[in-house]
Amino acid sequence: MANHPNRSVTKQLLNDLLAYETDGANPTDGRRVIRNERLRIVAAIARDAKRSDTERAIKAIKHPASNQGQAQAAAMRDELARLPAADHLSVVIAHARATLKAWSA
Repeated sequence: MANHPNRSVTKQLLNDLLAYETDGANPTDGRRVIRNERLRIVAAIARDAKRSDTERAIKAIKHPASNQGQAQAAAMRDELARLPAADHLSVVIAHARATLKAWSA
């Protein structure tokens, strides 16, 4: 990723994800779940914007118990369908950030 155009954006998102915590009744379990979700998101967005990677990223940002997460993923799928593949990574990053912000609210 030495000369990747989105490296600074990806690095910033990684920092945002690493700083993200939850205020659940059992913080340890909540943090473990969040950590696993963060790792899936980061792994997905760090790849080149190939269709299979964007699909993985879409799945990664879905929160299984949340209709809001599924709606966010559906909105991203619609947006990706209208854009060339070169723009997919920035869309995935933007939607991942929006999803994390919604989760922390």
